[in-house]
Amino acid sequence: MYSDGDGVSKNYHEAIKWFAKSAENGSKDAKYNLGVMYYNGEGVSEDNVQAYMWMYLATQNRSSYASQTLKRIQKHMATNETEEGQRLSIEWQKNRYKEALEKGNYTKALKRLKDLYPSGSQKNKLLRAMGSDLFSEVV
Repeated sequence: MYSDGDGVSKNYHEAIKWFAKSAENGSKDAKYNLGVMYYNGEGVSEDNVQAYMWMYLATQNRSSYASQTLKRIQKHMATNETEEGQRLSIEWQKNRYKEALEKGNYTKALKRLKDLYPSGSQKNKLLRAMGSDLFSEVV
């Protein structure tokens, strides 16, 4: 709405705010849009690491268009920048999981835990990066 001026004046700063709130609630489209906005510098400074982080989060929700865009973003990044984007996305997911646990919202915590468990070969790398302390809270 705010990002394209649909029914309101175009306002990238307002769009970022609302996309961030939607991302907090699990919207893959909001995560994708945040990635695009950081990549293009719309309402924020252009930032490939933040763009990668948000796009990586969108891919965790099985978004094929996010996967394609993530590959395009990654072509413009050094390896250490890509690793930082991955680290930030893990930290973001980890914080959402902990927040849900602290609020006693175990259904949401379990969903967040599922989001932290990717399929395939990345799973063990992700678990090592997160540390075992994350899972001790649910045992």
